[in-house]
Amino acid sequence: MAKAIKAALIATAVVIAIVYVAPLILNAIPGQLAAAAAKAITGLGVMKMAAYTFVSTLAAAGVGMLTNKGMGGNASNYGVKTSVRQPVAPRQIIYGQTRVGGVIAHIEVTGSDNQFLSMIIVISGHPIEGLVNVRFGDTTLTTASSTVSGETTFRVTNSDFSNTDNADNFGSGSLARFTFHDGTQTAHDGLARARLGSTSIPSTHKYINCAYVYLELVHDSEKNNALPGVSFEVKGKNIYDPRTGADATTDLQRSNPALQIRDYLMDTTYGINATSDEINDTTNAGGFASAANTCDQTVTLADGSSTERRYTSNGFTTMDAAGGSVIEGITSSMGGRLTYTNGKFNLFAGAAQTPSLTITDEDVLAPVSVATKSRSGDMHNAVKSIYVDAAQNYTANESPVLEDTTMLSQDTPSGSSSNNFKKTLEVNLPWTNTTTMAQRLAKIQLKYQRQTMIVSCRVGMEFFRLQPNDFVQMTNERLSFTNKLFEVQDLAMSIETNEDGALIAAVDLTLREIADSVWDFASNEYSAAIGEGSAIGTGDFSVNAPTIGTLTQRATIQGPHTIIDIIVPWTNRQTDSVQGTEIQYKLSSESDYAVATVAGKGQTKGVIQNVVVGATYNVKLRHFSFDNVYSALSSQANITIAESDTLAQPSSVSATTGKPFFIELKWTNPANTNLRAVEVHASLSSGFTPSTGTLVNTYYGDVGKDKRVILGKSSGFGFEYTTTASPKTYYFRLRAINVLGTATAYTSEVSGSFTKALSADIDTISANQLTAGTIDAGTISVENIDAAEIKTNTLAVSVLPTTVVFEAELTDGTTTISGSNIQSGTITLSSNNATNDLAHIKGGKTSYEDTTNEGFFMGFNTSNHPAFNIGTGTDFLKYDQSNGLTIRGSLEAGDIASNGTLSGVNMSIGSSNAIFKATSSGIQLGNATFGSAPFRVNMAGDLVASSANITGSITSTSGTIGNFTLGATSLTAGTDGTRVSLSTADGIHLGHNTFSSAPFRVDRAGNLTAQSATITGSVTATSFAMSGGELINAGDIRRDSSFFTVVNNNLALADDGVTSDKIAGSLQSTNYSAGSAGWKIQKSGNAEFNGVVISRQLLVDSGTFSPGNTQALKNDIRNGGGSGVYPRSTTPTNDSSLDLDNTFFIETNTGHSGWAGTDATFLALIAAVGASSVAVWTPDVNGQTQSDGSFIAGFPSDIQWGAVASVMPITRYSGNARVFIKLDFFTRNVYSYNITFQWKLYQVT
Repeated sequence: MAKAIKAALIATAVVIAIVYVAPLILNAIPGQLAAAAAKAITGLGVMKMAAYTFVSTLAAAGVGMLTNKGMGGNASNYGVKTSVRQPVAPRQIIYGQTRVGGVIAHIEVTGSDNQFLSMIIVISGHPIEGLVNVRFGDTTLTTASSTVSGETTFRVTNSDFSNTDNADNFGSGSLARFTFHDGTQTAHDGLARARLGSTSIPSTHKYINCAYVYLELVHDSEKNNALPGVSFEVKGKNIYDPRTGADATTDLQRSNPALQIRDYLMDTTYGINATSDEINDTTNAGGFASAANTCDQTVTLADGSSTERRYTSNGFTTMDAAGGSVIEGITSSMGGRLTYTNGKFNLFAGAAQTPSLTITDEDVLAPVSVATKSRSGDMHNAVKSIYVDAAQNYTANESPVLEDTTMLSQDTPSGSSSNNFKKTLEVNLPWTNTTTMAQRLAKIQLKYQRQTMIVSCRVGMEFFRLQPNDFVQMTNERLSFTNKLFEVQDLAMSIETNEDGALIAAVDLTLREIADSVWDFASNEYSAAIGEGSAIGTGDFSVNAPTIGTLTQRATIQGPHTIIDIIVPWTNRQTDSVQGTEIQYKLSSESDYAVATVAGKGQTKGVIQNVVVGATYNVKLRHFSFDNVYSALSSQANITIAESDTLAQPSSVSATTGKPFFIELKWTNPANTNLRAVEVHASLSSGFTPSTGTLVNTYYGDVGKDKRVILGKSSGFGFEYTTTASPKTYYFRLRAINVLGTATAYTSEVSGSFTKALSADIDTISANQLTAGTIDAGTISVENIDAAEIKTNTLAVSVLPTTVVFEAELTDGTTTISGSNIQSGTITLSSNNATNDLAHIKGGKTSYEDTTNEGFFMGFNTSNHPAFNIGTGTDFLKYDQSNGLTIRGSLEAGDIASNGTLSGVNMSIGSSNAIFKATSSGIQLGNATFGSAPFRVNMAGDLVASSANITGSITSTSGTIGNFTLGATSLTAGTDGTRVSLSTADGIHLGHNTFSSAPFRVDRAGNLTAQSATITGSVTATSFAMSGGELINAGDIRRDSSFFTVVNNNLALADDGVTSDKIAGSLQSTNYSAGSAGWKIQKSGNAEFNGVVISRQLLVDSGTFSPGNTQALKNDIRNGGGSGVYPRSTTPTNDSSLDLDNTFFIETNTGHSGWAGTDATFLALIAAVGASSVAVWTPDVNGQTQSDGSFIAGFPSDIQWGAVASVMPITRYSGNARVFIKLDFFTRNVYSYNITFQWKLYQVT
C-alpha cells in the first residue's frame, strides 16, 4: 500500500544518482601537473554525494477537501452506529473520541429456558484508551460495578432495563451487565467462561489486540424482550507523538489529526507501512511536529471567551478501507495536505505560512505564463458542511450555510438578480465533530477554491530547495505583482544547452495564488448550530380499559378426549387508538397473571383454551394502542369449570351360570361421548363393596355398544371351579369412567358361575396350545401341553413332539416312555430354583453326588448347574461346571482330543521301546523304564534328549552352549584378546573383557567404535561426528549430493555446492586473522580477503575531450577586477585558494533507465593527456602575459590546476537517456589553458 500512496503523491521525479569521483591516473600526468593532481586527490579523496529527489504534489480539489471518491473509508462515521453480526467483517480503527458499533463475534443463549443471551462484541482491531459509555438504542446506560468471576463487571441500573420481579435478574432487578477489555488483555473473559463454559470460551479466546465488550442480557417480556441496538462511546488508540517521543497520554494527543495520519502511515498491520526514515518529524514547514502544533492551537469562539483547538479529528474506519481514502478523510479535518518529497512524507496543516523565498524579475530565466481565472459559474459563493455532531450523540448534522456577499456580487452579472447565481459548496467532514470547527473548515474550502490564478515560471537552481505547499512571494513588473503570495504546486528540474553549448540547470515552478485571509475566521462569523429541536407536546396517549362480560365454558370432543375452553366476552372502548385487547388469566390459587392471548382491533370475544375441570379461574383484560400504550386492567371475572356431560352407568348387565370353562359377562356401554372405559369388579361375596382388590379389568369400547367378555380360570383374577355339582358363584358390579377420570356409581350386583368340562361337553380338544389347571380326559392330542398337572396312570404317546419339556422329576418306574416312540427331537430338562425339586433323569443313582450305587443321573446339581454321573462307585464318568469332566478307572480309546484336563490317571500308549507314558515320574518316550528312556521330562521340568532340532525360541537363564556361557542377560566366550560378548547391559564388544576398552564395540544405541574398517558396500547414515564434534548431514557426504562431486575418482567439493543453507555462520581459512591474514566468507554475503587480489573488468566507456584554448574565468588575483588583462600598475598578489574555474559536460555512450533513474553505481576517472599548455599571470612593463611558465620577481610561485570528474544520469524528454560526465576544472593563479583530457567510465555492481 505504501507504494500506491507514494505513487499517488508523486507526479514527477528526477533523481540525481550517487556519484563517485575516483583518483586521477597519476602516471599519465607528467611532472608538475602530476604533483598538483596528487595534492588535489589527497585533499579531496573519494567523494560520495548524497542522492536528491524532488517531486510535485498531487493536485487536490481543495485544501484538505474530501472528494466523493474518498468517502469510501469514512462514510461509516455518518451512518447508524450499532453492533451487528456478520459472517466476515473487517476490524475497526478508532482515532480520537467517537461513538461506534461493534461486530458480534460470539452470540449464545443459555439457561433452562434460554433466558440468558450472551454476546462478545469486538469494538476495534487495536488497543484503545477506554470505554466512555454504552448505549442501548437512544438510552445511555448507567451502571454499578463489582467483581464477578474475576472480572470488573458493570451492572446496568437504568429503570428501563430493570425488573425486580424477574427471578433471573443480575441483582437489584438488573437485566443486563457487561465487562470491557481495552485490547491489552492476555487471557479470556472470566465472566464469559463462567456463563458459557470452556467449550464455548476456551483459553485461546483472548481476542489479542482487540478491544471488546462481553454482554449478558436477561430476557424479560416487559423490559427486555428484544435485542437492543448496542453502541459504544470510546476513546481510541494511544498514538505516538514525536514531540514527546512517547505514546499519547491525553485526549488532545489522541484527537490530533497530524498524529493520526502519522500513525496510519507507519502502522504495519493496517496502515501504509512507512518507515521512520520516510516521516518528516521536524517542526519545519511540512514536518509532522509542526502540523501537530498547528492543530493544537486555540481559537476563540463566538462568545469571545470560549476557545477550542484549531483542528481535532475523531472518527473510525476499517482495516479494509483504501489507504488513500482514510488519509483523505483525516486530512479533511485539518484543512491539510500530504506530500511525499525527497523520500519523506510531509504534512501541512490548514494555516498561513511565512514565505520562504521571493521571486523577482532577475530570478526569472524564461517568460512567465499565467492561467486566467475560472469562469464565475465554476466557482461557489456559499458553503455548508456535513459533519458528525458530538453534541447530538455523534450523528450526522449540517452546519449553517455560510454565504459570502462579496463573492456573490462578483459572480452576478450586471443587471441580473443575485438569487440566480447562488452556488453552494458542500463539504464532507466525517472526522470533525463540532459545528464551530466544521464552519471554519468549510470557510477555508470556500475561500481556497476562489484562489484560481496559476503562474508557471523558470528560475535558477537556488529555488531548488522549495517543496510543494511552500509559500513564496513574486514581484514582477510586467504582471504588476509586488510581493504577491503564491503556493508552490509543483516543481521540476530543467536542463538545457545555452548558446555557447553549455548545459544549464534550472527549476520550473507551478504556483497557485494564495492569501493569508483563506485561513482567517472572525469570532462573529460563527452561526448557531442546527439542533435537534425542542420536544413537541403530543397530548394524552392513555387508553381506558375494556368492560369484561360474564365468562362461559365450551366443551369440544377431540377423539377420546373432551377439551374445555373459557369464552371471554367484553365491550371495547370507542376510540380509534385501541389496536387490540390482551387477555390475562390465572388459577384462583395463584398470584401472578399470564397472558392467554391477544385479540385484534374490533374483536369482542376471546378464548382461553384447554382448562381443567373443577378449577376456578380469574380473568382480566386490557386494551393497547398503536404505539403500545396499555390501559389499566379491567375488573376481574371468575368461573369454576364444571363437567361438560353427565356420564350414565353401564346397562343390561348379565352373567352366565353353570357353563363349562368360563363365565360370559355382558353389558351395554353408556351413550355419552365422553366415555373412556368400564371397570369390572368381582367377588365371591354377595353385597361386596368394590375396591382395587376386586377389580378384574378395565375395558374400553365404543359409545352405546354392547360389550361381552369371557372370564375363566386363565383370566388371572382367581376364577376357579370345584365340582360340577356345586360350582362357585361370583358376583359382579360395573361402573363407567369418562375422559376426565370421573366415574359413575356402581351398577347393581349380578352373579355367574362355570363348571368343569365333562366328557359330554368335550369329545376332543384340538388346539395349538392348551392352558388349563387340570386336564382329565381320555385322549389328548396337542402339540404343546402346558398344564400344572396331567392325571393319568399311563401317558401313552404314539409320537413324542419335537420338544418335550419336563419341569419336575421324570423317575424310572413312575412314567414309561417307550424307546421306540422317541424319534428325532429334544428332551429338555428345565432348572428350578428350589434345590429339592431339580429336573433330572436318573436310573440306579439317587443323585449326581451318588458314588455308591451303579447307574446314571442326568439333570441339575445342587448348585443349579447341568451335571451327569454314569458308572459304579469306583469307575465312573462324571461332569459338572466346577470340576469339568472326570474319568475314574481305565480309559481305552483311539484318538483323544481334549481341551480340558486328565487328572488322577496314568497314561500308556504302545509297549517296549515304542511306548509313550505319562506317569507320576513324568513323560517318557522310547523305553518302558523312565530312567532309561532316551527322551524324558521329569516332574521338575528337567529335559533329557539324545538330540534336538529346535526351530522356535529357547528361553534360558543359565548354562553353556559349546564354549559360550549363557547368563540371564548375556552370552560370553573367551577372555581379553579373544573375548566375545553380547550383553543387554552394554551391547556387543570384542577384544577386551571391559566394554569401554574393547577395540570393537557397538552400544545399545547403535553407536559403532572400531579401530579400522573396510566397507565394500554402501554406508547409509543421517549424520556423523567429526573429531571436533561438529555434525555433518549425511545427505551432504554422499557422492551424488550437491555438496560433493567426483574428480578423477576422488571426492571433491562441487561447484556451487556450499550454499548458504549449508553454512552455519561463515567459512574461513585456517590462518584467518581479521584485518591481517587469510580469508573469511560470512553467510550474510560479506567477505574479507587479506593478501588476495580479486579483479574484474569494470570499464564500460572511455574517450577524450578538449575544450580548446580557454581563458580562466577566476578574478581572485586581479585586485580590483578587469576584463581579462592584468592592470599594468598593479602588483600581483598570491591567490589564496584552489577554486573552481570552469565546468564542462561530456556525453558518454552509456544509457540508463530515464524515468526510474538508475540503480547502478558509476565511477568516472579523468586525466590530462597529450600536449597541453597553461598560461600564468606574469606582468611586465607592457602589461602582457606569457605562457612559458617563467616567473618574474615578486610573482607568486604557487601555480596550480587540475580536474575532477563526476557522473550525472541525464533524462531526455524523448530519445535515449545517457550518462553524462561533469568535468570541474580547478585553477590557482592561471590565466588560460589548452588541455586534452582522457576520461573513463566504470560501472560498479
